[in-house]
Amino acid sequence: MLNLIKNYTSSSFINVHKLIPALLVVFGVIYTLLAANIELDSWSQDETINSKTLPIIYGATFTILCIPLLFQKSKDKAVPKFATRLAPLIAIIVIFGTLIPYVGLWISLVFLLIFSLIVLGERRATVLLLAPLFTALCGYLLIEIGLNIYIDSGSLWSNW
Repeated sequence: MLNLIKNYTSSSFINVHKLIPALLVVFGVIYTLLAANIELDSWSQDETINSKTLPIIYGATFTILCIPLLFQKSKDKAVPKFATRLAPLIAIIVIFGTLIPYVGLWISLVFLLIFSLIVLGERRATVLLLAPLFTALCGYLLIEIGLNIYIDSGSLWSNW
């Protein structure tokens, strides 16, 4: 236990191998707290499973799975390979979230998948085009046609 405290009080605590897991744990805790504060309708307050159950389970599971990463010893001092791809993927996800209100979920999903595949190293044109299109089409058919749930098509198309 003393050795564990010594490792975390040393000056080498702030490095990529400890910072990223720490940020993931903080994100998980904040997400779980926000999920716990979801307001429920009056008819769902008495139910055991309601609209905030799944987000709380996701957040708690994510946090619990990230905590052991804090105590994992790093084998090398080089920046992990995933860290060099993390920033572009985060930027793609942020752009995806901002595109949804303008071009709709399905077109935004196609762009998210195409650019994510490019960042992850996929270079075959057929995979880059067909996999995202097929995924978005399956989502559209399942959600909008099969389940009859309306997803807004975005403000860009509403004026046409």
